[in-house]
Amino acid sequence: MEYDYFELPPVIRIPDPEAPWETKEVLNPFVTELDEIGSFEQYCMGHFGYDWIEGLKCVISEKRIPIGKTSFVVPDIECCRVSSAYIQRIDFSRIDRTHICADAIVVADIEVSGHRGEEYVCDTLTQWYRLSHIILATPYGYKIDAIDAKIYDRKHSSQYLPLDQYLIPVLNADCLEDAADNFLMQYYPELFMSAIPTDAEMLAQRMGLTVMELPLVSKGLYGQTVFYDTTVETEDGPVRVKGGTIILNTSVDYSTAQRSKIIIHECYHYYAHDLFIWGQSLYKDDVACFDCPITLGAYPTGSKSPIFWAEWQAQQITPRIQMHRLTVNALLEEINGRLAAGYTPISATRYMETTAEFVVRVVAEYFHTSRRNSKNRLISLGYHAAKGVDNYVDGRFIPSFNYSDGALEKNQTFLIGLKDAAGEYARNPEFRKLIESGRYIYIEGRFCVNDPKYVRLGNRGAFITAYGRQHTEECCLRFDIRYKDRQYIYEWGKFHWEKDEGSTLCHMCTAEPGLVDTKALTREALWSMEIRKAIAGMEFGDALEYVMSAKKITIEQLEETSLISGRTIRRLRKVEDGNVKKEHILALAIGMHLPPLVSMELINIAGLRLTHSFKDSIYATILYSMYQLDIFTVNSYLESLEMPPVSKMAT
Repeated sequence: MEYDYFELPPVIRIPDPEAPWETKEVLNPFVTELDEIGSFEQYCMGHFGYDWIEGLKCVISEKRIPIGKTSFVVPDIECCRVSSAYIQRIDFSRIDRTHICADAIVVADIEVSGHRGEEYVCDTLTQWYRLSHIILATPYGYKIDAIDAKIYDRKHSSQYLPLDQYLIPVLNADCLEDAADNFLMQYYPELFMSAIPTDAEMLAQRMGLTVMELPLVSKGLYGQTVFYDTTVETEDGPVRVKGGTIILNTSVDYSTAQRSKIIIHECYHYYAHDLFIWGQSLYKDDVACFDCPITLGAYPTGSKSPIFWAEWQAQQITPRIQMHRLTVNALLEEINGRLAAGYTPISATRYMETTAEFVVRVVAEYFHTSRRNSKNRLISLGYHAAKGVDNYVDGRFIPSFNYSDGALEKNQTFLIGLKDAAGEYARNPEFRKLIESGRYIYIEGRFCVNDPKYVRLGNRGAFITAYGRQHTEECCLRFDIRYKDRQYIYEWGKFHWEKDEGSTLCHMCTAEPGLVDTKALTREALWSMEIRKAIAGMEFGDALEYVMSAKKITIEQLEETSLISGRTIRRLRKVEDGNVKKEHILALAIGMHLPPLVSMELINIAGLRLTHSFKDSIYATILYSMYQLDIFTVNSYLESLEMPPVSKMAT
């Protein structure tokens, strides 16, 4: 039966390969209104599956391939035929730039018959077969040839590069370095003989690609790979672009370092994901680049589309191409030699750098890339000290810090945002007990032992000492990380990688015990208990006045340190006015640097209670571990969480 697929609706009925006398519903691969990216496996099943199964039936009935099984019922098989068969799956692998190997795994029920003595008997055997085909992919279609049919052996593995059902290379984290090596061996082999940076422009030239700058309409797209001749929309109107072109979007700003990264990123897309685009062109004839209207659908890849894997691969492999491991390791040996000879790294701003900070800077300068890319590449090569460099928590820059080798396991960190800390406080009794002990202060994105050896108060507020930054494992809590899924969508032709939602932190690991200054902690505890005992039973106004007197702070001074107006402070000191909010106490506690025991007593006197809600957990975290910070720092933390400043709420 012949079909004109272009004239049929999205769902069509074709003969069922398992039962040719019946029909089954399948998606029409030529309909362009489908919401999801087309699977090449489904394409092959729909276009070739019937012929493949009919061919298998023929060679089995003619006994050109063995059944591979024996029957106790039919000891001497005289006749055999396939009663039913279906394709379990198709394994794809890439032979070279234009040839694909497609192995269809077919499950066949075979009816066998023959004489057993004078009786003619029948039996049914089930066997799995591997039907191998070579597909020649061209911009104008394909050519397919059957090369082999044999009994399926699950131990068999292809010698070529495995592809998934969308023709995306199958790569995992363990083979990324090898994938980069294979790519560079083809286009930049001199990297294996001399420690030189990768020239992105030269790489594109060697791949036969043209780099073009155009003001694309999309403001969120830095670069674009064009595989086939097409028309792209620019701010100046439509422009015809030939296949084999990398477009750099001049509508967005990027540095020279970013330009190099973008070109290499797009080069790898062209190298690794051309078959994916080719496969999509079989569904939609206008697909020519990663800028075609394919929308997000539901995929059988654990909710992750092929776009997820294509972009993940390009994101991971790009720095491995840009900063090849051999070159980085050679540079590290040179740096270590300079440091061993007594070289003292000093930055341009004349302050002492940490060793890791120095290494990250030198690598970034050598490869003409950003410090962030340099840091991530060093970490991927096992230089874990780089984790302490160029960090941001809640949008705030964290000064560089060091820690000893082995202090952190693979998915551990010292850094935690205030939002995650509050969540941990709300759900983790062990962590809550530790924070409420007053032994730790939240500072520079970490929970640090509240000890002068590690934390000092300066003109700009509290900071971790140089010793504390160099010995982070001594004084800071460690946390286990559980990363959230990132969202990848395909939006009118561009890879769109949604902002990483950050990380969710599980159980924490405490710093070594016995490091806190017990004398200082005892002094603070004795003062807190004395004040708490004195104000117990007072009205809130009297208690506030007593605490201010004990702290020797005036209304004018407290107005300056808490950012609460003097009028509000005077009102709160009136016994007859009991209208007190949690935000009032929070601002007052920060303004007077009140220990948690005292601030919590003021909350009780005011008839208030901190629950385990998100807002109250934030407040508790501040009262227990940030009370030594200034009000401006606390307000900036709250604003980073999209919460109003405490001084604004305490009005």
